[in-house]
Amino acid sequence: MAIKDGKYLMEDVAEYMLWFCEEILGSPINNYQLNYILVYAVAEYRKIYNVNFLWNVDIECWTYGFMFPELYHSFTYNDSYEPFAPICGIKYPNEETRDFLGESDKVFLNYIIKSLINKSLEEFRAEMQSMKLHKKRYVKGFRNEVFEDELAEEFKAHDWINKKI
Repeated sequence: MAIKDGKYLMEDVAEYMLWFCEEILGSPINNYQLNYILVYAVAEYRKIYNVNFLWNVDIECWTYGFMFPELYHSFTYNDSYEPFAPICGIKYPNEETRDFLGESDKVFLNYIIKSLINKSLEEFRAEMQSMKLHKKRYVKGFRNEVFEDELAEEFKAHDWINKKI
């Protein structure tokens, strides 16, 4: 659940995002979309509020952009896993579980999701690969760590989310 200093556990936020996309927006997302949208949320949150959105996470520079390896692998169930298939069926047993986000953070995250849900994987990848931070950190065969403050600095140079929240 929520961490007292305003940071959240990645798993809680990811499950909320999956639930929101499927149940509220009627548009389930896949593993790549989940990771990419969460990267944008983390960077924008840090850029706006100068506080980390997630607690104790690893972000790595992969071939196609920035990813949360733990999150990505948590949705890799077996060898037949298809990373482009929508992740469906995330259900919350009660409103308390769903409402762990503070109200302003929920508005923020919902806005980010709604702004990015229709972006194609190719658009996400092209944007991330064009970032100086990706060019600086990406080394073929390695997954170099990236920090939230570095992403925020990169996002200050771009207006990936068209409006201020």
